[in-house]
Amino acid sequence: MTILKRTSKSATIELKTDYLLIKYIDKSTIDLAEAKIISSIGMDLCKGKPRSVIIYGLDRSIQMDNETRNYFANDPDLQKSTISMAIVVNNTPSRLLARFYIQFHKPQSPIKIFRTLKEAEGWIRTFA
Repeated sequence: MTILKRTSKSATIELKTDYLLIKYIDKSTIDLAEAKIISSIGMDLCKGKPRSVIIYGLDRSIQMDNETRNYFANDPDLQKSTISMAIVVNNTPSRLLARFYIQFHKPQSPIKIFRTLKEAEGWIRTFA
């Protein structure tokens, strides 16, 4: 159930009962400034309470540079506010990129890749 919802130029950010859902918009380019906007919206929706996060739509031709990926993986404020993270992708190239992201950037919170939103929700709820 969606409690609150806001949108940036590249994503829809929804506060759900158990987690924060970030859905990327098709063919978006996410630079560091946009990443900070998305993060700020998410933290505002959560009112400073740490939450699990589901990232959905990375397989929609999203472009993100290394500096932005590093920010998402290692920013201290994001790390404090993220309990766990699930990435939902449903094609092989996107799964390989997600695995590379996890191995190269080494996010500090538990993170896992899923093929469906339902699977990701089930895993995320184990952290509630």
